[in-house]
Amino acid sequence: HTNAQNCQNYNRPNLKKIGSIEYNHIQTLFELSQNADILIDLHTAGKESLWHVYCNKNLISKAKNFGVKNIIAWDSIIGCFEDLNFEKGKETYTLECGPSRSISQKDIQKGIQAILNFLKKQEQNLEFNILKENQIQSLKANDSGFLVWNIKVGEKFKKDQIIAQIINGVNQKTDIKAPSNGILFIKDNIHAVFENQQIAELIIN
Repeated sequence: HTNAQNCQNYNRPNLKKIGSIEYNHIQTLFELSQNADILIDLHTAGKESLWHVYCNKNLISKAKNFGVKNIIAWDSIIGCFEDLNFEKGKETYTLECGPSRSISQKDIQKGIQAILNFLKKQEQNLEFNILKENQIQSLKANDSGFLVWNIKVGEKFKKDQIIAQIINGVNQKTDIKAPSNGILFIKDNIHAVFENQQIAELIIN
């Protein structure tokens, strides 16, 4: 579960603090996976999010075998379980399987099929979105009030398109416009917002 407080395979704040919960968890995972050549780190997000594969930029061609349309390629080490193992010479991927709060049997089957596709080295006839980490941009509320979205996660938008509105009084609305062309990547689980609060993450093209 991708959560800064309890995510056992993604926490970073106390990895150097010997004896901390995070340190013990990551060390256990390293021990369990030390003989593996390939590692697939399975994630679901607490927020409404887009399915994607996260991998080093040198593994993009192999990552396509999952058959997951969106691939985010990293270049810099941030200290998560995946990239620390990549540094050790292992072939590593993070498969982000959508939001954990609304996971369904269909989602589980989709995730299993993606792993089977990868293990079978099954090439996918898809138009992939190959993205870089610096294309992910935070979107903040420009007013306080009740948040209403006009688009869904995964939908594309154009610059200056109204992608959400904030209702802040009787017949009073504040439009939230897209800063550029892109895709709605992650939607925070909030409805009542305050000004300058993060409400989503966008993939900017």
